[in-house]
Amino acid sequence: MRIMIGSPTLTGQDNSAALTAAFAHANYPLAVTVINHTPRNFRHGPLALMLGNGSGGVNTQATLTVTYFRQLQTLCTEATAIAELNGFAQAIEIRVADAPSGATTPAAELSATDAESASPAELAVQPEPEPEVTSEAVPKTAAPDIGTAPLTPSAPADTAPLSTKKVVKNA
Repeated sequence: MRIMIGSPTLTGQDNSAALTAAFAHANYPLAVTVINHTPRNFRHGPLALMLGNGSGGVNTQATLTVTYFRQLQTLCTEATAIAELNGFAQAIEIRVADAPSGATTPAAELSATDAESASPAELAVQPEPEPEVTSEAVPKTAAPDIGTAPLTPSAPADTAPLSTKKVVKNA
């Protein structure tokens, strides 16, 4: 499975649909290789991904483990925006990392055209479970009420602003 993410205006490709077609049915966690084809560095904070520029730079690709499909969606969205804003027809390539011999690849490898004609049930993605938030994790402190505090002047009372002082000229 492989997808090239680029500017939708230049390629005519719906990157989100192509990503869904290629990776929505994969078994997660999934090892993927991300390759930068742009002439600039590419950074994606949520996956701690930093790639050098694709114009002969170093570290232009990285292999990482993606736990949920939603992580690939955010990567795709960010790469699409960068590609569109900078006019890159080929920005980021995402592909399944080389599997060891004997490993199986998920069977669902649809093209972007197949993704458009697929039913919603075929493209359904399991939602990522939300992390539990316990009351111990959030400290219970009251915010200070700043609306009732009296205003205090920042300058002594006998000092008036320059605009109200009388200027006396010596004649």
